[in-house]
Amino acid sequence: MYPLKSEEKTVFLKGPAGLIEMLIQEPDPNLEPNLELNKGVAVICHPNPVQGGTMHNKVVHMLAKAYLAKGLKVVRFNYRGVGQSEGTFGQTIGEVADLEAVICWVKQTLTLGEALPLYLAGFSFGTYISAHWAITRGWPIVQLISVAPAVDRLDFDGLIAKHQDELAKKHINWVIIQGENDEVVPPEAVYQWVDKLPICLKPYVQLEKCPETGHFFHGKLGILKTILLKYIL
Repeated sequence: MYPLKSEEKTVFLKGPAGLIEMLIQEPDPNLEPNLELNKGVAVICHPNPVQGGTMHNKVVHMLAKAYLAKGLKVVRFNYRGVGQSEGTFGQTIGEVADLEAVICWVKQTLTLGEALPLYLAGFSFGTYISAHWAITRGWPIVQLISVAPAVDRLDFDGLIAKHQDELAKKHINWVIIQGENDEVVPPEAVYQWVDKLPICLKPYVQLEKCPETGHFFHGKLGILKTILLKYIL
């Protein structure tokens, strides 16, 4: 279950602000003969576009490789105004709308009529976009993985509080991965946020701390992949 060099296919989707650029990958059974295929589809959200985040970010790329190694199809995409995606920065609201369009396309097109399970992941800013979609849509996903969640600058608390009663009735599986030397997202802010989660959520949120690891996992991407392979269902 290690690096699968799956071919990338570029697809353009008509989104709410114009074309959305996506990269589609499928696991290659020729590279891993014992791989269980058609397990589901993973959609990954990239970091802050205002700060140069794109679907080609190294952490996003490592998330994709881990999902492929688990037999999942993978969809990465650029938010509006990034790469070849049209439009301008949407202050999180627009980016959530872009994710909605991508997931609708996945359900209608990529699964080819199969009701494949949906997985979501995000890095930094992308953790809020993916969490917002999952929480406001009633958690119709198998699992959410959030790497370095930007809890200090985006309103995760308000989002959860507003939907707390509904979430209490759902099967939640939420994995948080946080570098202990993160220079962008304060690690203690993430730890405190996890500690203060509502009782209905807390037992279903798993926190993995990465020693001597910064925000972008420089020199630690291999360790990140090992962690991801441990947690991905």
